[in-house]
Amino acid sequence: MKKLCLIICLILFLVTLVSCVSSPNGTKDSETMIYEETGSPDKGSVTMKDSIHDIQSETVPSVIDQSVVTDPTELRIIHNKCSDIIALCQDLLINAETETSEYFPYETTLTQRAVDQIESRLADAGYPVINTDDDYPRYLDNSEGISRFGESISNNIEDELEIISVSRWGQITYCLFQYCDGEMACIHTTISVGENNQLEINKTIIERVLDWGMTPKGDFYYQILPLNSHWDAYILIREKPVNNALHDLAVKYVYPIGYSSNNMFLTNWSDSDFGRLCFNDLFEYLYRQQNGDYLYPDDFDFRFNSDMCCYMIPSALFEETITPFFDVSIDELRERTLYDATGDSYPWQVVGPSNIVYYPTMTPEVVDYRENDDGTFTLTVDVMCFDRKAYPLFTHEVTIRPCENGEFQYLSNNIIYQCGREMPPSFPRLKAQRSGDNE
Repeated sequence: MKKLCLIICLILFLVTLVSCVSSPNGTKDSETMIYEETGSPDKGSVTMKDSIHDIQSETVPSVIDQSVVTDPTELRIIHNKCSDIIALCQDLLINAETETSEYFPYETTLTQRAVDQIESRLADAGYPVINTDDDYPRYLDNSEGISRFGESISNNIEDELEIISVSRWGQITYCLFQYCDGEMACIHTTISVGENNQLEINKTIIERVLDWGMTPKGDFYYQILPLNSHWDAYILIREKPVNNALHDLAVKYVYPIGYSSNNMFLTNWSDSDFGRLCFNDLFEYLYRQQNGDYLYPDDFDFRFNSDMCCYMIPSALFEETITPFFDVSIDELRERTLYDATGDSYPWQVVGPSNIVYYPTMTPEVVDYRENDDGTFTLTVDVMCFDRKAYPLFTHEVTIRPCENGEFQYLSNNIIYQCGREMPPSFPRLKAQRSGDNE
């Protein structure tokens, strides 16, 4: 019997794996759009144009075309480029400072300082190189070629775009985007330290680019993986660095909450009318903001409610976690959260496949900071979704009140713009909290 169960499990696993790889449903929302500004600052002035390349009518391949470049002329050109990079950076890469990997304790990686040194030397030599940073989004140094390449694409003119990147794993990647006859390919090869402590040029690979485009800000995006619910397909290359001060605000006030598994930034509410805001689903996010660590239910003796399929959080812990961040009374909090008076506890359900709906990654960018007369401030946040080709998908304003000792309260959220694409789901995890129109 045990062998039979094992065989059945193995078959089910293989069927699931095959369906994940070969699913033809990856074309949803795959029409390519190029956005252009019409000159007005109004969000409604952003229009969409059909691009020259529309993959919606194509059959997205179950396995991406990938082959080794064999054309001798092309190989020679690319290898000459890589040889120039080796001559420029060999001493830095071979003698680079290393550290134990944050994620793999038995592996070493380059330090960010070592990567920065290599990137700086490449940038100073005029190479278009990705500038990385532990704290801020990466962007392209010497990015003048991006706008030219985007213009060539939109006018169906053959062109090339070079991009170089340095990884913490000690590799330099030379990447060449080629646009020809309405199709784009990505040719790339890596340079790494070989066994003899000398830099080596590895195999040169060519991959078909399924989709590409430019955002209104002049950033370049491309897609190699087919659209699929198991991964994010698009890769963004920023033309310019972000505003560090605004990004810091996003990291402090927006990133810890995010847009998945809670509806705090997906619905309109205020401290005078919390609307459909679900406090239960904010518990683990605010716990992490407060304590600097994830919430692990196994570390607590939470009672499990089998009828509601959720943990029951003792009132002291739940209230001490939620109330510092909101101007809400205990009575109203209990009224809105299915508080259990008998057990003096609040229901909270762990995120799982039964209570969430997949949505591609959303990237928030704070684009404006406004101080208010009452001592509060308001952040305007553009939420990008590259797999939905939405720049932004929607824009919301969140108002915050600074408190003593560096603490703060969220006072309101207001969605001021939607692009028309499907919005992320915003229903509560607990079925008992869902109304019929949010199921």
